Amino acid sequence: MTLNVARPPTGDEPLVTMLDPASGQMVDLKIIDGTKRPLSTFLKKLKGENAEFKVIIRGDQNLEYRFLEPVLITCSEAAVKNVNFAARVPQMVKTVSE
Repeated sequence: MTLNVARPPTGDEPLVTMLDPASGQMVDLKIIDGTKRPLSTFLKKLKGENAEFKVIIRGDQNLEYRFLEPVLITCSEAAVKNVNFAARVPQMVKTVSE
């Protein structure tokens, strides 16, 4: 499973998304929703279905650790033993000079 982690426009909870294999659409996964922990519940379910379950966390190379930390803690709570990172360089906006 690949989790995309991004800096939120405001606040401290990172934006976490994944590609739903059934629909091909990006799905938002909240870490905390009131008193519920949807991401943890989801990861525990997948871990229960596959003992070799792995998570890849993808984020921009300049993403601050404070946005990765809650995702790492959630993976730990779900007993995911194999977590890897993939950093991507933020896309540069090209300008055309006249």
